[in-house]
Amino acid sequence: MLLTLFSWAFAVPDQIGLCPKATEDGWHQCVLMYGTVGWPFALIFSGVTLSFLLYLFVQPSIFKPWKILTFIYVPVAILLTLLAPQTSGILDPDSEVVSLWLSILYVLISVILIAYKSWKIKTSGEGL
Repeated sequence: MLLTLFSWAFAVPDQIGLCPKATEDGWHQCVLMYGTVGWPFALIFSGVTLSFLLYLFVQPSIFKPWKILTFIYVPVAILLTLLAPQTSGILDPDSEVVSLWLSILYVLISVILIAYKSWKIKTSGEGL
């Protein structure tokens, strides 16, 4: 959750005072510098935070598979985001688009994992 807050701070540096508005040109460079790093990571870690908040309301036996999924997702998402170009063309997505789609995919897989594990526990009678 702290990584999410930290990433969002870099996504909107002008809102929290990281980019003083001394000159218009310098301000734009500052926002671009922080924003190209902040937005992709804010999207990645927002997906993790959202899924974590969902897992607070499920049984502990469902938490372990999600933890494994998260340990795989975070390094892969960071690597793919860093390898994506900073600017996009027609067929090549930029780092923000890559991190957005990876985050959506991660949340969908997490919700499916919750539903499947909950259904499996309910039908097998575990955890009662």
